[in-house]
Amino acid sequence: MDETLGIGCPLRTGFIISLWRRLGGSLRIKSAKGVTIDNNRLAHYMDRKANEDVERLPIKRLKGDVRIIIFIGGDILPENGMLPVEGLHFSLIRVTISYNSEDGFLEILPTEATQFPPCSVGVTAWDHFTKWAGGLGYGSLQFDANCKREILQLIDPHRFNEVNASTSVLPPGDPLDASLYVLWHWVSASYTVAFSVPLASPHSSASTMLNYDRIKGEFGHLLIPRGRQVLDGEVLRYLQSDSMVLPPGTEQISYDTVQSSSDSDSYPSGDESEDCQADNEPFDWSALEPFVQQIRQRIEKYHSVVPSVNGIYLDDAIWVTNCNVECTCVREVIMLLKSSTYWHESVKQQIHLTLYPGIYFAKRLQLRCFVLQYELVCVEQLFVHENFGFLAKDARPLVEALKDFSSNVIHILRKMDLCRAIFDVTLSTQCTDVELVDIYNFGSLTDGLLHIEDVYHFYYTGVKEGVNPSDKADLEVVDGVLVAFVGSNASRLRKHAWCPKDVGNMNFSTPDDLIDYLRFQTSKCS
Repeated sequence: MDETLGIGCPLRTGFIISLWRRLGGSLRIKSAKGVTIDNNRLAHYMDRKANEDVERLPIKRLKGDVRIIIFIGGDILPENGMLPVEGLHFSLIRVTISYNSEDGFLEILPTEATQFPPCSVGVTAWDHFTKWAGGLGYGSLQFDANCKREILQLIDPHRFNEVNASTSVLPPGDPLDASLYVLWHWVSASYTVAFSVPLASPHSSASTMLNYDRIKGEFGHLLIPRGRQVLDGEVLRYLQSDSMVLPPGTEQISYDTVQSSSDSDSYPSGDESEDCQADNEPFDWSALEPFVQQIRQRIEKYHSVVPSVNGIYLDDAIWVTNCNVECTCVREVIMLLKSSTYWHESVKQQIHLTLYPGIYFAKRLQLRCFVLQYELVCVEQLFVHENFGFLAKDARPLVEALKDFSSNVIHILRKMDLCRAIFDVTLSTQCTDVELVDIYNFGSLTDGLLHIEDVYHFYYTGVKEGVNPSDKADLEVVDGVLVAFVGSNASRLRKHAWCPKDVGNMNFSTPDDLIDYLRFQTSKCS
């Protein structure tokens, strides 16, 4: 006869390991996407030798529907071994539990997740929890043996209730908390987020580890040359404006090659253009002179440059530079910056422009690499408009070259005690001569082909099932690394920049004429 035991409160994640040790067999923890987590990734939480001296529960079948509570976030460091609750996010995860002694599998499957607002100052953990969790049930366990007392003894150390949570400090999170929060809540696209609360980032604690000076000091011997300048004030206002009038002294385009009379008629006359600029000159051009001069100096030094804004390479706007990320004049750099909508929409913090020498990009492969727990986990094609000439399944030479090079990066990360990072590289089409372009804090960049959630998912599961790229992608696991190339049916420019509605009905002799048309159309006087 099955017995039923009501739980009465949420349980900490340590309950899962304790139950597994008392039951024996194999533990199968599923991600929120229903994919089994690789136990090797949880090995340091699952000491199998500790199971040998544990008295087994005489249970043949067990099933349950319980709530697991996970703490994440918080900016205050623990004191005397206790964690202040101020700022902590509480995630309440509903899981189903099943066990059958015939196959020996204990399976844990998350079915729902809810994150509460951060705990405010002066509130106990229990008061904060009950304020938002009123009316929620906490589930029960059913089992086929007369061992309710043993189950209660197993549960008691892992309870989160009024007795042990009516305090402003808590014991540090269970070892499984960080991993299961990522896999059960943060990665899931189907969770329930109550109260419109944004999810706590699992990687925010390292957000300042890789600042510009630290990168230059630690990785300078590996990095390609670059020029960097902050975009703010009048420069930023100009770049984010709709006006396409270029600063004085910037290379202009003549109209001599325009053949269509209808196209010529669409341009303002020279006098009209000058009048428009005179009447609508809202910018302090002198404030832009240093900005323009720095770009010109870099181009003179490198012959061509590839611009990037906070790790965004503006490839959504390469239609203004003849589908080329390399810029050979100031006008092209400015046109990319003004035409790209992606960085305008994505960058919120301090904005800086980085110019890389074009020679490191020309006729080479560009990739973004993801390191997690000191392993190269994923690589993705950086510029979505390019064709590498081979499929992801044939990328073994590429992966081998990147693994070999990443060992240098990971060696430095270990010295910094930083287990995760993202870095960009270029390498030859023969998969040799790898060059480090830049390195970033994990989670600080906007998503490319892969979402950052996909990187976590793949790290813990080791399979591509459940990975949901932002565009149709060619995905393959090669030598333990997830490789993501642009798929054959993908939109080559999935991040569409602004373009006039009637541009498809017009004829232009050269790409420069199209650029010229767009620039002057948007700056015409009404």
